[in-house]
Order: sequence, then C-alpha cells, then structure tokens
Amino acid sequence: MRGENNGVQSFISAENPRSIYVWCGAHRLALVVRDAVSFCINAINIFFNLEAAYPLVCSSKKRVEAYELYQKFRYPKNRIRRLKRVSSTRWMSQQRTMLALFDTYDALLDILEYISEGKDTEYKAQAEAKRLHSYFQSEVFLLTAFLFKNIFEKLQPLNLLFQKKNVDLLAAASVFDKRKGDIGNLSSDGTFKQLQLNCYNFKAKSAVSIVTSLPVTRERKRKKMPGELTKKMIQLKMQLTASEYRLFTFASIS
Repeated sequence: MRGENNGVQSFISAENPRSIYVWCGAHRLALVVRDAVSFCINAINIFFNLEAAYPLVCSSKKRVEAYELYQKFRYPKNRIRRLKRVSSTRWMSQQRTMLALFDTYDALLDILEYISEGKDTEYKAQAEAKRLHSYFQSEVFLLTAFLFKNIFEKLQPLNLLFQKKNVDLLAAASVFDKRKGDIGNLSSDGTFKQLQLNCYNFKAKSAVSIVTSLPVTRERKRKKMPGELTKKMIQLKMQLTASEYRLFTFASIS
C-alpha cells in the first residue's frame, strides 16, 4: 500500500506531491500493542511457542490426521479445528491462534505427546514437542494466555471499528477511551483473582494434569564487605536519628 514505486502511496503522490501518508488506525493500534507487550518475557514466550506449535503439528499429514483423531476422541460433538498460523503483519491474528489452542487444548497436548514419543519422528521434532508439551501444561502459560484472552476481547471490537469504511471518529475515540480504561483495570487485585479462578476452572475441566507451580525468583545473596551496612541496618538507620543510631552502633559493638 505504501510502496514508493508501485504502491498506492506512489499514485497518490503523483497526483498530489504534498500528500502525507498516515497509518490506518487498526495498524497503529497493532503496532502500539505489539511494542507494549514486547517488554514482557512471558508475552514473548507465549507467542513464540504458539508460532512454533503450528509448523510442528501441521508440517506432516500424518500428524494432522492424528491431531484430528485426538479431537474426535476428546470432543466427539465438536467440529474439527485446525491450528492457526500467526501472521507477522496482523497482530490481532494471535487471538485466532490462541482460541484454536483453547478449543483443542487436550487434543493438542495429546498430539505433542505423540510426536515426542514417536519412533518415526526425528529427534529435533521430539525434543521440540516435549518442550512445548511441558510449557503448555505450566500455570505460567495459562495465566498469561487468559490475560491476553481478556486483552483480545477488549481490543478486537476497537480493531474492527477502525477498519470500517464509514467509521465515526467521535465514536471511535469514545470506544478507545473506554477500552483504555478497561485495560488499565486489568492490573487490579480483583481482576487477577478472577484470572486465577478462570485458570482453576479450566484446569478442572481439562482431562490432563497441569503443573500448578509458579517459578519462584530467589534473591541472590551478595557477600558483604567489611564496614558495609546490611539491608536491615540501612532500614534501621533511616528510622533512627543520627544520635540514636550512634548509640545503637556503639551498644552493638560493645
């Protein structure tokens, strides 16, 4: 669209050299969200692994057939779903990929286990399937996935509104402000408790066991140099006056 040689931008610039190219609202929204989540390591991991699952499962007709058989076994009344490829140009395509994973969660874990244990599969695919199988069972994945599911549900109406031909700018600005406030409220304690409840209900419905232990970041202890104050001493020094601290130090030494 914005190609300088054969794009729409070049044709418009030929008619009006003073014309200014402006990104569409939906594309700018996708750029803002993509840059915002790029600072979160959990977000990077979840979308990287979602993208890695597609070629692993769908690159072989045998794996696709096994994936469909697992779906028929797990969800006999539902229609067959396919994993969605993640689009690099449309960030909101991540929503379709994530919904397909939620709809076929147990079957996806089955096919990953099948690939990891298959004797006719190359060792690289087995190792990748084993890694994804472990990751998709972790509570870190579920919490992050449900959080972004909530974000997608709030952004998708705004994204569709920006793509309409007869979009009302005042209505779009009003919806944008409302969605901005809704996303800001996601950091509240009540929203996180609801997020945990959704994960608990999802785990209860799932037919597979899910690892529920969150990683704990341990604080690294550094060796104190002679004369260096400890953290507790620094906090105590901030609470006491200069004379009180000198008396406390003298009493500790003596």
